[in-house]
This record gives sequence, C-alpha cells and structure tokens, in this order.
Amino acid sequence: MNDFENIECQVLSKKYKLHIEDANFARGFIPQKVLLDSTRNIHSYFVFCKYEDGIFESEYWNKDSFSMALRSMIALQYSDLDRPLFFVFQDSENKYKIIEGNELREAFLENPEINIINYIKENSYYLLDVIIKIKKEL
Repeated sequence: MNDFENIECQVLSKKYKLHIEDANFARGFIPQKVLLDSTRNIHSYFVFCKYEDGIFESEYWNKDSFSMALRSMIALQYSDLDRPLFFVFQDSENKYKIIEGNELREAFLENPEINIINYIKENSYYLLDVIIKIKKEL
C-alpha cells in the first residue's frame, strides 16, 4: 500500500506542482505525506486512499478497522496536528476526489452511527477545485 501512496503522491506533485513530501516524524496515525508551502512549512497532511468494491483502503487501516482508524486520525488532527488533513482517492470514474478531516469529524459528531463511506462518496469534492484554493494559500 505504501507504493500506492508514493505513486499517487508523485502523480499529484507533478500534475499540480505541489511539494508533497514524506514526514520524518510520522508514526501511528500521523500521516506520512505533508504538503509544504513556499517556506517549507507544513500546510496540510495528505492520506491517499484506494476506493475499490465499496471499501476505502489505506496503509493506516484495513477494511475491518477503517471507521476506528479514521476516527483516530481525525481526533489526532483535532488535538495535535493543527493543520488540515485531506483524504484523497479516485472515484469510480478515476477522477481524484478529496475531503477534509474536520468535515468528517463534524459528520461523526452529528451522527456517531453514520455510514462514513457513503458520506465520503457523497460529500467529497473534485481535487482540482480544492487544489486551486490550496495553491492560493501556498
């Protein structure tokens, strides 16, 4: 799975001219990919996911631990990271989609029993639309 994340990272870095690099301090649920701004400060964290057969896969979880791992990452973002945490995946049409961790946090708070996979599919944005906004911040 780590190879998948590295390939996706390289594709997006080239396509959108982003400085996404590995974080040396990453451990546990701290994402390994960080987007750096022009001064090499961390702008945000990225988690690259595969979406196949109705399941999101990542190096941070397996199909059985998805919801709990996602909740742990979002809690960590809220308490420790102090930066946006983006989950990136390709939809069934191979278009890149993105959703931010705080949006997922609010969805969990509103409904702890939410079907988070459906929520992500229905409420994620096209990556290009979000990248345009992010690039203005860099």
